[in-house]
Amino acid sequence: MCILKAGGGPEMKKIALWCLLIGIGFLVFPLSAGACSCAWNGPFFTVSQDAPLVIHGRIIRHHSGQSPTIDVRVLGTLKGGLLDSGMVVQMGDGMQCRPTLEGFSPDSEWILALNGPGSKPGNGKALSHCGEYWCQRRFEMILFQPV
Repeated sequence: MCILKAGGGPEMKKIALWCLLIGIGFLVFPLSAGACSCAWNGPFFTVSQDAPLVIHGRIIRHHSGQSPTIDVRVLGTLKGGLLDSGMVVQMGDGMQCRPTLEGFSPDSEWILALNGPGSKPGNGKALSHCGEYWCQRRFEMILFQPV
């Protein structure tokens, strides 16, 4: 906190200027103080119980930019209900408590627990990174050779 005395010298004016600049900085950039900070809620089978919607889906495409999203083709609903086989899921840009696009490549399949605690969904469905709210489904081909 800055306390100014009337008639302060040049040093007091510098301190007052710094206090003013710092105060303006907090007003102009309030989002930096609002960055995500959430506690780890646990692994997938624990946190998915708190999510209202759990789906099996395939990532169709990414939409990067100010509000990154992914298009998901819903292959099955494991919890909750949907009226459509496609959806847009809001992803993170570093400010929300959501994962970034990089880990979710197109054509990959996932089990997603959507709108769980910390996801900050806004206008749609969102994925939280305050726990393991996604689980990749991988297919491996096992070849047997005759003995």
